[in-house]
Amino acid sequence: MAVYFDRLIDKICHFYYRARGFDLEPINTSELPKLLNPSTNSGYTDLYRAISLLKTYTGKSIIDVGCGKGAALLVFSRWPFENIHGIEHSIKPYQALLKNLKILGDNRIFASHGDALRFKDYRSYDYIYLYNPFPNRALLEEFIEVLLSDRKKKLTVIYNNPKWGQAFSSKNFHHIKTIKNKWGTGINIYQLSF
Repeated sequence: MAVYFDRLIDKICHFYYRARGFDLEPINTSELPKLLNPSTNSGYTDLYRAISLLKTYTGKSIIDVGCGKGAALLVFSRWPFENIHGIEHSIKPYQALLKNLKILGDNRIFASHGDALRFKDYRSYDYIYLYNPFPNRALLEEFIEVLLSDRKKKLTVIYNNPKWGQAFSSKNFHHIKTIKNKWGTGINIYQLSF
C-alpha cells in the first residue's frame, strides 16, 4: 500500500512540475555519450525520505553527480542547504537543467557542465548524491578515488540504486543505512570520516 501512495505522490509531483514548465522527461539514450548511463527521475518520495535522515542541512552543501535535468535538485531545494549543485556531462540534459533552474529561481542552486571525474572541488561539499551516473564499476571506483583525493574530514554519500555499493565499502566508507525504495533497489547512505 505504501508503494502505491509513493508512486501516486511521485506522479502528482511530476505533473506539478510539468505544469510549471519544467522538463523532467527521461532522456533519449541515443543522445548520450556511450560512457554515460541514461538519466531518469530519482523518485521524489524515496529521495525525500533519504534526505530527511541527514538531520543537518543549514550551512551544508550537496552536489548531485550526473544530475540530468535536475529532478533531485528540486527535492534538495525543499531543505535549507546553503549550496545545491548539479553536475551533468551530457549537453542536452544540461540545457534542460538550466531552463529548469531558471524556472525554479532558487539562487542556492547552480549547475556545471562537465565530467565528474575531472571536477576538482568535491571538498566543498558535505553530501554527494549519485543515481548511477557511471555505466560500470571501474568508472565508479575512479570517481571514488577522485573523492578521496579531494576530501574533507567528513563526507556523506547518498547512492540511489546502489548497483556497485560495495565499491564504497571497499574504500573505507561506512554503510550507515539503506532506505527502501519503490523499485526494491534501495538508497544507501555511506559516510567517510577522518
